[in-house]
Amino acid sequence: GLMFNHLRPRLAPLLSLARYNNLSLFLSLPLGILFYLLASSLLSSTSASNQLWLAIASHLSLVAVPTAIMIGCFGYAFISKVVTTFRKELVVAAGVAIFYDLAIFQIWKLWPLFSGAVLQVVRAIALLVTPNVSIVYPRTLYVSGYGVEIGESCSGLDSLFMFITLSIIIMAIEWKNLDHKRLLLMAIPGLVGIYLVNILRVLSLVMIGAFISADLASKLFHTYLGMVLFIIYFFIFWRFAYPSKKK
Repeated sequence: GLMFNHLRPRLAPLLSLARYNNLSLFLSLPLGILFYLLASSLLSSTSASNQLWLAIASHLSLVAVPTAIMIGCFGYAFISKVVTTFRKELVVAAGVAIFYDLAIFQIWKLWPLFSGAVLQVVRAIALLVTPNVSIVYPRTLYVSGYGVEIGESCSGLDSLFMFITLSIIIMAIEWKNLDHKRLLLMAIPGLVGIYLVNILRVLSLVMIGAFISADLASKLFHTYLGMVLFIIYFFIFWRFAYPSKKK
């Protein structure tokens, strides 16, 4: 909503240029098939040199598919004008995307450390509820017979990256309206908080699986609980951060 309101005054005059391009829409289908074939070859390739070229070709075809769809839906003239009008924003977005693409793979290597911390905290809390708690190497936690592996998806890194990314977007748009000092003071507590929310998510799944229903924990709650908790926490965090406008 913030992004749309920020861009709408400059985007509205360009909408008259929008036109369908049937050829581009048609080309998106073979481009999608090409991407699937290249990606499949990349996953099955064992040659380092082939992997490099296949990775480049896969990424290019992946970019080409949504590009063809956008040109097909809006026309070349509209897309060209949008690129010209929002050149600065697009360059910044591309730079941030490249940085995150490189950074996330490096930071993601730390997932065993983060998952290990989650495992130990959940184990300690579970021991307060029941003595029937054990760990099977390397990261499987058993509570009253219910076992769950505290793997990559339980590390909390994905929610940390999402929290940071969305916060950066809000700050970039509303920078002039925010209290910078207060945001700086809230940054570390905010990151710690989102990690604790992830621990609460894992703990809830384990407790539900151990004492209520294993199916309920592994299916319904595993799919939606993390998303719900993230949205609630993110809203609460920015409820306190956003209203603090500079006088």
